Amino acid sequence: MNEAAQPHTELDVVGIEAELEKLGLRASPYASELERTRPALDFREPAESQFRAEFVTQNLARLRAGFFVAVVIYAGFLIQRLLVESGPAAVWGFSLRLLVIAAMALTLLLSYLRSAERLPPVIVAAYVAFGAGVTAIEIVADRYGAERHYEGLLLVSIHCYVFSTLRYRQALFAMGLVFLFYASGGWIGGLAGRRWAYELLFLALTNTIGALALYMIERVERDNFLRRHLIHDLALRDGLTGLFNRVAFYHYFGRVWRQAQRDGQTLGLMMLDLDLFKQFNDRYGHPAGDDCLRRLGELLSRHFRRPLDVCARWGGEEFIGLWYGIRPDVLERFAEEIRADIAGLGIPHADSPFRRVTASIGAITAHPRGHETLDALIARADEALYAAKAAGRNRAVVRTSERPPAEAAAVAS
Repeated sequence: MNEAAQPHTELDVVGIEAELEKLGLRASPYASELERTRPALDFREPAESQFRAEFVTQNLARLRAGFFVAVVIYAGFLIQRLLVESGPAAVWGFSLRLLVIAAMALTLLLSYLRSAERLPPVIVAAYVAFGAGVTAIEIVADRYGAERHYEGLLLVSIHCYVFSTLRYRQALFAMGLVFLFYASGGWIGGLAGRRWAYELLFLALTNTIGALALYMIERVERDNFLRRHLIHDLALRDGLTGLFNRVAFYHYFGRVWRQAQRDGQTLGLMMLDLDLFKQFNDRYGHPAGDDCLRRLGELLSRHFRRPLDVCARWGGEEFIGLWYGIRPDVLERFAEEIRADIAGLGIPHADSPFRRVTASIGAITAHPRGHETLDALIARADEALYAAKAAGRNRAVVRTSERPPAEAAAVAS
């Protein structure tokens, strides 16, 4: 990475890397991308798609301001040229400049009508239209002996690298086409000569400087993107187990609940409590307790791998899990597998009747069709958990309903 960018991107790297190691977040797409050392401006999915969408969205105001100012300035230039030009040069110049203004105005309009991720092709097309239009204007002006103003191409190059919100490769592609239009169009249209060669030289230099600046800016933007999302992940994770924390679970649950309502899916909610964990800490010490909780976090994360499933540390030795689109029989199987796997860790616990660390589990099914709150669902799952404890611990109690409440009521009537 360019050394000048280092102060902006090395934000407590050692601290973040150590925290990631502790939380086991090396599988995070952001962490894995930060570990890559090659300077290519691309991420592996899904980080790349997310960066592209955010890059345009976050710079949308700058794009709109830039294109608005460009339209105003070029419209003023069109009026000024009308006052000094006459004959065919004025007619052709007016028509071509009007097309250029229309391309920029259309881009500005579409920035309000289209989603941000669909804008880059439109922006590239606008710059290509500008380049083609200016090339045609220069050829017409030369043919009719009017004054030529190629400087507009220099300004549009600067505009592209500063205001377009295009990424480095997109901007380079757009300006490469503009340069190609002016080089080939000028050769074919009779502009070839010392002045034209100087124009091409200055256009190439302007693009080189702009491209280098945008390259460095995008490198910093990408690095900051990764670190920003990693810090966000850290804020939502429990510092000991690497699972989501309670705040993150509340936030996530609302999204999944609405998704389940739209799709008519059943949710499975689990409350898990380690049996006699206070006695475990008292006997073996808190370091051993922390190690036990870390191993439990790793185990639980393996049982919640689907995109819409989630598990979180609820507090202390309590954990909560959510399965999306689950059948009652599968919920019973999953809960029993988790209970057995925890016992299978074989962590000694001399104060437990089972002589090892075990867990009690309460699980329920939920049909998101009414206005039941998460707290109400947790209360139901807690009842099942207390039943598991009352029955002797180290067991899973699952209470399911085969039909959503509305359907069950209809059948009963």
